Amino acid sequence: MTLSNLIIRFGMRTGLIQAGTGANDNKAKVPDDPYTKDVCIRFINDGYRRFLNHDPEWSFLRERVVITFDVNGTGTDNVDGKAWRYRIPRPFSGPPTSPWVYTDTASPYTHLIERNEQFIMRMHQRGVNAAPARYVAYREIPQRDAPDGERAGWEMIVWPTPTSADTVQAVFKLRKHELHDLAEAHICGGDHDNSILNAAVYEWTLHDASRRDRIATLKTEMEQHFAASVELDKAKRVKNHGQWHDTSIRPDLSMDAEPVDATTRATFTYDGATLT
Repeated sequence: MTLSNLIIRFGMRTGLIQAGTGANDNKAKVPDDPYTKDVCIRFINDGYRRFLNHDPEWSFLRERVVITFDVNGTGTDNVDGKAWRYRIPRPFSGPPTSPWVYTDTASPYTHLIERNEQFIMRMHQRGVNAAPARYVAYREIPQRDAPDGERAGWEMIVWPTPTSADTVQAVFKLRKHELHDLAEAHICGGDHDNSILNAAVYEWTLHDASRRDRIATLKTEMEQHFAASVELDKAKRVKNHGQWHDTSIRPDLSMDAEPVDATTRATFTYDGATLT
């Protein structure tokens, strides 16, 4: 259901808009008054947020994010023109819930190994090292949308600097989502329209002194819809039959230890001869 349809149904249930407000066809429509429209959107998003937070295992909160490396650092996902920095699309943030997997079968690796930011930065500080990306870390982008605004988002940083336009993908959990465009639909699917609507009406009732006597009833109705949504969603969740393990044969660089080179590797000698 789109935000426009949610506003109409929410407005009719709360009395904020009345049926028959269309100019010519006498159909209900989104209110023209900016204040009424804004109030509807705010309480719908309050209910929407309550529903999204009800169950951390909602299947629709997990989406696949795809990143294609740009060796020139000029891609739409690159940060500050760096070929090893990539913005994670909003509204996702933080580490993914699955490994980054290479989608190209020609790649020398199957997936990226997660390390911390300090490791990635230390490896880049050693000098330019261009090769297929093997390690990945995550951090917040320091810039803000405005002086007092939210962070500009999250980024993934990789090492070595990619040398080809390989594509990787991972599953992320949606951390936050709001509806602002009238034509935008919520992410939960049509099965959960009534749950979101009931949550929005409940949020409105909490702030409407004239309807306080209905809070308990509306809360019960909301919880019943939430319980039904959980059962519907459980039936759609992918069954997990065990942990995922990579059993492929990989080069030494895939080991979860810091790579070394000839200039940093210790050497031993015996009677003047180097031991190998």
